[in-house]
Amino acid sequence: MIEPTYIELMNMELDGTATESQRSQLRRYLEGHPEAATYYDELARVVRRLNAEPQVEPPAQLHPRIMAAVDRAEREPLRAGGWFASLLAPSGRTFATFGMGLAAGVFLLAAVPAALAVITLLAGVREAPHPVRAATRAGLSRGGLDRAFWRYLGVLLLFTLGNSTDALLILRASDLGVTAALVPVLWAMLHVVKSASSTPGGVLSDRLGRRPTLARALRAPVSSVDVARVRATLET
Repeated sequence: MIEPTYIELMNMELDGTATESQRSQLRRYLEGHPEAATYYDELARVVRRLNAEPQVEPPAQLHPRIMAAVDRAEREPLRAGGWFASLLAPSGRTFATFGMGLAAGVFLLAAVPAALAVITLLAGVREAPHPVRAATRAGLSRGGLDRAFWRYLGVLLLFTLGNSTDALLILRASDLGVTAALVPVLWAMLHVVKSASSTPGGVLSDRLGRRPTLARALRAPVSSVDVARVRATLET
């Protein structure tokens, strides 16, 4: 096996950039290693044949076409994601660093209330003594639960399963160019929007009624899918 150092010396010798000491070192190595000498002869023969070929100039439009293709490839994620992807897909290192710091700050601020609650429980809460009662067997009973309650649980289960697809939005955002540093920020924004829309949604439900509000909520994703299909048809 030829050592990488001497392969580099062979390339420097054939390129004409090797110094006299490097040439002497290479000659001594080739004299003691027939395999390396054979490799060097083949490499020199290829270089001579390449140098004998006439130089061909590339087309004048080759370089502009390559650079235009590179520009299109860089803009493709932004064009696919629209203004939102362009906002969350920074190309600069500074904005990505800011996003990482912001995400770390979000998690740090979220940990502060939890730490204060644990400290309060450990240091400030004392359980008052009370007499111990005889142990009674606890159990679940369906008594008193009407059909409306079970219908509510069914609707709640349905929407909980629907919310499980929120993680797929993060994957889609990553495909559109969102950096890993901004993924926690995007997840936090999702829940901020959910929290901010809860109160207006409750007010709308009180004014229009539960069923009309639910029907409008179920119709919104379908409308979004229809708009996406129309847009895809127009783009093709």
